[in-house]
Amino acid sequence: MSHLPEIRAGDAFPTTCWSSLAVQGQDTGSAQAAFEKLALRYWRPIAAAIRSRSATTDEDAVDLTQEFFLWMLAGDFLARVDRNRGSFRGFIKRSLFNFLHDAHRREHAQRRAGGHNVLSIDADPAVRLPQSETRSPEELLDDTWRREVLSQAARNLESELRSKGKDRTYEIFQHYFLDDGALDYAGLARQHGISTSDVSNSLSHAKKRYRSHLRSVVLDTVSSETALETELAWLFEGRDT
Repeated sequence: MSHLPEIRAGDAFPTTCWSSLAVQGQDTGSAQAAFEKLALRYWRPIAAAIRSRSATTDEDAVDLTQEFFLWMLAGDFLARVDRNRGSFRGFIKRSLFNFLHDAHRREHAQRRAGGHNVLSIDADPAVRLPQSETRSPEELLDDTWRREVLSQAARNLESELRSKGKDRTYEIFQHYFLDDGALDYAGLARQHGISTSDVSNSLSHAKKRYRSHLRSVVLDTVSSETALETELAWLFEGRDT
């Protein structure tokens, strides 16, 4: 995988899934495809918020998430998207809590969907949705969304490094940044039979590539450099890394 090219002042911002949601006239095919891609990527944070606010079981929350997607596709949301209004995350939050507030809309989401197909959510029954008695549904959505983004970037990094035969580089990154009870440089050096300077070099390379992947994942949910930097800052809010 190549490094994400830097976006310089004056450059045209690249076309992203979020910017593709703003369509003209009746050309809604690309907008629907972009929405479905993002919806299926971020269904879990949406379901977690629904679980906290309106559902009694994880299964009910997944069903309501499906209804929310149908409601979005059945309405004229995709034609009215203002891609300049922040991020896809913000758009989903505004739309979701409008949807949950209106029981009538929920009840008629399936009927209003017409010919739209249900987005197939691959929900592993063994994986439970996060819950919290101390966080609001909005906070739970944000927290789960943050974990999804960070995890996706880590998976992309693992795929890249392993494809290049750099398994050890990824494992050092994983042990140091992702695992509970992370080893220090000396511990990692002993574990992998290398010097602490080699550990430092591996972590430096992996962290740089991780940030590139993170930027790439977030890029799909924004349509401007300002929104991109805002989302990246939000991801690390209150974090040291």
